[in-house]
Amino acid sequence: GLKDGTTVYKLTGEAVLTFQHANRNQKYIQDATGGILVDDAAGIITTTYNQYDGITGITGRMNLYGGLIQFAPVFNTAAATSTGNTVTPQVITLTELNTNYAAYESELIKVNNVTFSSTGNFEAAKNLNITDGSVTSVFRTGFSAADYIGTAIPTTAVNIVAIAGQYNGTAQITARSLSDFSDPNGINDNSLNKMTVYPNPFNNEIRFNGSDIARVTVTSIIGQVVMDRVVMDENRINTQELSRGIYLVKFTNKKGESTLRKLIKE
Repeated sequence: GLKDGTTVYKLTGEAVLTFQHANRNQKYIQDATGGILVDDAAGIITTTYNQYDGITGITGRMNLYGGLIQFAPVFNTAAATSTGNTVTPQVITLTELNTNYAAYESELIKVNNVTFSSTGNFEAAKNLNITDGSVTSVFRTGFSAADYIGTAIPTTAVNIVAIAGQYNGTAQITARSLSDFSDPNGINDNSLNKMTVYPNPFNNEIRFNGSDIARVTVTSIIGQVVMDRVVMDENRINTQELSRGIYLVKFTNKKGESTLRKLIKE
């Protein structure tokens, strides 16, 4: 069964993909009964899916990692059985998260009006404390390619949509992208951290909006500056000269403030 990891299970019905990333080909899926992390280090599933696609008939073995239930597939899955599904995150308190994390693990949840105890920029693979004023929980920067890595940690209260999880009995949440953070007061924040950068992956140009950007500096993952552009009026830069790969792109506004994004050229 679950402990020996030998029994093969087939999930009945359709589950919706809420997040996927390249690390171990991991996918988070959920249906009306709960969520689970599909940990596919062997790359068994080769079918391509988009976020919010429906996946049917996934088959594999159960195991535990740090107390979190994981599903290791043994067969490839068929093409998406539905697309563009809507998944409404369950709004819970940090108290509910901390005391009942097993009920929410690997599901899309939302916590409202929480504050980070740390300042500075988000770094990958770190545990940051968040509080709602009465209890404290953990925000884990577990998705190293997320677009908020390298951007400023919010200094005011935020609402956060996230994947719920745990590690050895300690509840934690991980946001998927910058768009998972929102202002509790519904104020439209045009700061650098809320700037939209697209597309990602990009090809011949990178576009961005807001924040009065004056300069864009592109650095390779080995730290070499490969492009440094002064931005005039247009909110885009031509990237035809860049080769395929992963880049760190720094956007600096006219006040000298900057934010860093990790972008991929196809």
